[in-house]
Amino acid sequence: VEVDALSSTTSTSMTSSSLESNIWTQHSDCENTNSNDSFLCAIAVFNQWVRSKNFPVQKIEARQVPGMRVGTLAIEPIQAEELYLAVPTNAVMDFSSASS
Repeated sequence: VEVDALSSTTSTSMTSSSLESNIWTQHSDCENTNSNDSFLCAIAVFNQWVRSKNFPVQKIEARQVPGMRVGTLAIEPIQAEELYLAVPTNAVMDFSSASS
């Protein structure tokens, strides 16, 4: 079984390339936009943060999913039983990192 990467989104959400083309780089960029753009901005900023952490395996990203608000969608093919996300320790919030 193979899952193909999503190549398009519905008209109610922005495509990944559309999100990437915006100049949203930090959460404060999202504050002076309308509600939907602010939401899309937050997703774009989150995805950029994930990419900055250089996850060893990252075959999914956050996207707006109609009827579900936010979901994760494949950005490249994923085989059955294949690892699709590996999160490095420095990207995990735990008790000590949350309190600093």
